[in-house]
Amino acid sequence: MELLMDFDADLDCVTYMRNNPTFYTKHYYPCMANISDKMDMKKSIKRRDFSSMVKQAMNDYCKEYELPKETFSEKSLGNIIDILAKEEMPQLRAGEYRCR
Repeated sequence: MELLMDFDADLDCVTYMRNNPTFYTKHYYPCMANISDKMDMKKSIKRRDFSSMVKQAMNDYCKEYELPKETFSEKSLGNIIDILAKEEMPQLRAGEYRCR
């Protein structure tokens, strides 16, 4: 079965992560706070720092909207991490998610 979509699932998942209050509170903010802490300690930020949160988001997104797992391509994880890194790194550098 071919899945026809008229939206960008990767971008929509990013929106979901930021706008779903439960996901944001349980996963997104803690992930960003941990990355902020790593930056404060002058540790390098790696893609894997985002990956478990993004995988959880992709899973939750499919469940929430009753979509098949095939909604996301093999490249989706990397694409979503790229979007987050591009959009969030300036805020992280500015201390947006700082918990200390």
